[in-house]
Amino acid sequence: MRIAIVDDLETERAQLKTRLARQLRLCGAEAELLEFESGESFLAAEKEQRFTAAFLDIYMHGMSGMDAAKELRKTDADCLLVFTTTSTDHALEGFQVRALHYLVKPFSEEELSALLAEMLARLPRPEPVLTVKVSGSDVRLCYRDIISAEHFAHLINIRTTALKTLVTRQSFKVFTEPLKKRSPLFRLRQRYDRQFRARRRFSGRCLLHDRRQQRLCQSGAFEACPAGVYGISAAKGAYEMKDSLRPILELLVVLPGLLLGYFPVKTYLKQSPGRLAAWLFPLMACLCIGSGLACYRLHASTVFALAGVALAAICLYTRTLTISLWKSGTIALAVCAVFACVNSLSRAVSAAIIRNLQLPPDGPWLCLGACVFYNAVCWGIVLAAYYPATHTVRAMVEDDNFAQTWYVFWVLPLAFILLNLFMIPRYQSTLQTGRVLQGYIVLSSALLVFMFCFNAVFLLMATSLNRNAKLQQENQFLSMQQQRYENLRTAIEEARQARHDMRHQFNQISALADAGDLENLKSYLAKTVSRIPNLDMCFCENRAADSVVGYYCAMAKRDEIPFRARLDLPETLPVDEIDMCLVLSNLLENALEASLRTAPGRRQIEITACVHADRILLIEVKNAFDGEVNEKNGVFRSSKRRENGIGIQSVTHIAEKTGGTSTFTYQNGTFSAKVMLCG
Repeated sequence: MRIAIVDDLETERAQLKTRLARQLRLCGAEAELLEFESGESFLAAEKEQRFTAAFLDIYMHGMSGMDAAKELRKTDADCLLVFTTTSTDHALEGFQVRALHYLVKPFSEEELSALLAEMLARLPRPEPVLTVKVSGSDVRLCYRDIISAEHFAHLINIRTTALKTLVTRQSFKVFTEPLKKRSPLFRLRQRYDRQFRARRRFSGRCLLHDRRQQRLCQSGAFEACPAGVYGISAAKGAYEMKDSLRPILELLVVLPGLLLGYFPVKTYLKQSPGRLAAWLFPLMACLCIGSGLACYRLHASTVFALAGVALAAICLYTRTLTISLWKSGTIALAVCAVFACVNSLSRAVSAAIIRNLQLPPDGPWLCLGACVFYNAVCWGIVLAAYYPATHTVRAMVEDDNFAQTWYVFWVLPLAFILLNLFMIPRYQSTLQTGRVLQGYIVLSSALLVFMFCFNAVFLLMATSLNRNAKLQQENQFLSMQQQRYENLRTAIEEARQARHDMRHQFNQISALADAGDLENLKSYLAKTVSRIPNLDMCFCENRAADSVVGYYCAMAKRDEIPFRARLDLPETLPVDEIDMCLVLSNLLENALEASLRTAPGRRQIEITACVHADRILLIEVKNAFDGEVNEKNGVFRSSKRRENGIGIQSVTHIAEKTGGTSTFTYQNGTFSAKVMLCG
């Protein structure tokens, strides 16, 4: 209590101060008595800190006591005014400023004692005040202004009726010691959680802002507040419902992540998109909602629940695709890395919202506004990434030249995931300390930007490397085709030379026969027959096909490989002869190489070719093979290198160029190649 004594006479002020101090001691009250020699000095001091009561002399130099009271009433209507004067002329004016009493000098001790008793009766009861140190300065709090307090991580978060949260660092025992003396108003409670070791709170004007308020109060864990203070409002049920949405919304981001992962691989689904979405997304939604409710009931963080739900989503994702585990797993990791960066940014947004609104960090989840922000950003990323995911990334998935790239791409998203996990603060209050929040916002935003930049740079680098690999492969392909074409042309020239030599020999035989020189004729025929290989070189009427098949037939006979050919080809074909010869040479060379790695008893090569419908050429080559067939996604790969076979690629390219098709199968130890060329 602060009492002002205003009088221009020092002796009068000192006498009144002594008498007031004596009477206050007798009443057992404490007060701070301040002296002022003028009304101006009194009003100046009142602007800095208000007075409980004021004893004013009316007749003073300068501003009179009555004028000072009128000025005081403009700013303070509660101060108790007592006029001390030698005249009663101003009694009526005293009522106008709502004066408590009018003392005429000299007044007795009994009059002063009765006046103090009346003043103390009019004053409100002194409220207990708690002094705490906040940000290096002392803050005085009335007990009635405290809603709740939570001791966690060596910090005490005090929630006040002004919807402010004050954070102080001290022992909870020392903090609650003065509160224990006022047991009718405050009830100390201690509650143990599975996640936190101990959380200690007390209740004042209302029960704790806790998700379990209603249930705890109904069960008697918390006693009802005394009369005159607030209890649980009807809005607590709505508050609890909103609070339960927070962990659920944190987990529901798995759905846009799953959708984003399917964009580049929608052509590799084991089921139709509609059928897959009909059971997969409701299943994941139920899993997210159930896990979120479990986190809410246990008051546990969603970190482990999110990891479990994400792992389940990844397993289902890889099982529903026909592509390799490396590709599908890498895509899933990339999506998780992007959403992990968004999670860190959302955590920073949550801390900023709590700090700006001065809300208590009452749960291990993001605030509701941050949860909405989290989901909105994730769905925005899905919409923004639709075109690049369904075109650029899809091209990477479908291109086999990226095979080596997929083995190293997982390192980048995994690194970002680990960085974001490392950034998660152990305690939520850490983000409210100093400039930690500003640094966390900058770091989380930078990680998200770097993630997108690194992905873009990697995509450009992979595209460039893929382009170079394709050029190198095409050069190799052209070189091999050129070599095969040269060998084919050599074989054709050798066949033509053989036919020329045969005509010459026939002419010589005819001359010897006309001359009747039988001895020389027999001798010449014997020499000619000995030089001719034991091969049937006539397979069909088409000279080019006959030469190619004859060339590889000779090579097969040389290696003791059974060779059977059934060619029904006219002299003029409906397709380009060069394309036909390249297809035959590639298929027969592959068959010959495969037969050499097969047991001698099972070696065989069979070729069939015919013209269908006057514009379609059908070719089929079969050969036995005992080695390991390297097949991936229906595509046969070379047994000599890791990539697809050059011969098969060449045949497929030629068939597609002419508008035809090609199929390759391996069954029961027999490899079959069927090619259709269109004219």
